[in-house]
Formats: sequence, C-alpha cells, structure tokens
Amino acid sequence: YAVLLPLDRLNENLRYMVFTVISVIVVIFGIIMFFNRRFIKDLIRPVSELTAAASAFEADSTAMPDLECDREDEFGLLNRTFMNTVTSINRFVTELKQSQEALQKSEERYRLLVNNADEAIFIAQDGVIKFPNPKTEEMIGYSAAELAKIPFAELIAPEDRAMVTARH
Repeated sequence: YAVLLPLDRLNENLRYMVFTVISVIVVIFGIIMFFNRRFIKDLIRPVSELTAAASAFEADSTAMPDLECDREDEFGLLNRTFMNTVTSINRFVTELKQSQEALQKSEERYRLLVNNADEAIFIAQDGVIKFPNPKTEEMIGYSAAELAKIPFAELIAPEDRAMVTARH
C-alpha cells in the first residue's frame, strides 16, 4: 500500500499528462495551420492578382495590368503569357480601329465620287438597277425606287440588249 499513490494524486498526475498532451497537440496543430495558411496564401496570391488584372483589363482594355512577370515559376510564366496576350489584343484593337477609320474614309470618298459624277453609275443586280447615282436617275428619268421595279433589260436599247445582258 505504501507504493501505491493516493487516488487524488493519481487523478492530478493524469490530468496534468492529458493537459500536456493536449497542449502539445494544439501547439503542433497551430504550427501546421500557420505554415499551411502561409503556404496557401503564397499559392493563392498570384492567382488572385492575375484574376484582378484580368477583371481590370475586361473593364478597361486600355489599362495595362501590373503583374509580377519576373518570377521563375509557373505563375511568372502565366503572368508573362497574360501580358503578351493583353499586348496582342491591344495591338489588334488598334489596327482594327485604324482599318475601320480607313474604310470609312474610303467609303466617303467613293460616295462623293459616285454621287457627284457627271456619268450614270449604278449597280445592276437580280435583273434590276440597284444603287443608282443621282446622274442615273436624271438621265433615265426614274427614281431609285422605280428603277428597283423595272427589269434592267427594258432600259437597254433593243439593238444592244443581247450584248449587254450576255456580258452582265
């Protein structure tokens, strides 16, 4: 009996050991969570930055996103690829706008030339005259709406009708 510990002392030692084990487990778990959270944060940060840059570019395609492109990992490669794509899109949009402006200027010059010509200029399509210039309407004596209803061949001199329709 002298070797046995009193029951209340045993409970105290047991409680102390359980408390110590639980404390060690909590500390280990806390350390794991700290490093895991930091790892996840380091992993998610570049993805979040790229997502934010893509959203900003979508809202304003003229603004160049600010991304960390000098990284030597997959995120650096992804960022460089994204930036190259943004640059290509901006170049394409600029060229497209320039082409549209050039086309509008060309169409306006063509329209002025056709509308102010002293000769009849028109497009014959589907057997009728479409898109006549003012001189065509003046020379033939019909409006554009009337010309769209009259068969094209009826407006040609009878002696030239076969040749013109064959070439048309």
